[in-house]
Amino acid sequence: MTPRRPCDPGQARRGLSLADLTAVELAAMLRNGEVSAREVLQAHLERIAERDPAINAVCTLSAER
Repeated sequence: MTPRRPCDPGQARRGLSLADLTAVELAAMLRNGEVSAREVLQAHLERIAERDPAINAVCTLSAER
């Protein structure tokens, strides 16, 4: 198991994608108004588009909803 990194909402600004952050980190950033829910969703949709062709893990994606 990989060691957990400390919660640091500023990590996204230092080169990590929002899709790399934990739920706790994302919640803090959302609560503080640093990012919007739309930005978080877009980061995750981009990650799915990037990685799913190789792993075929998403059966049905309804991104337009």
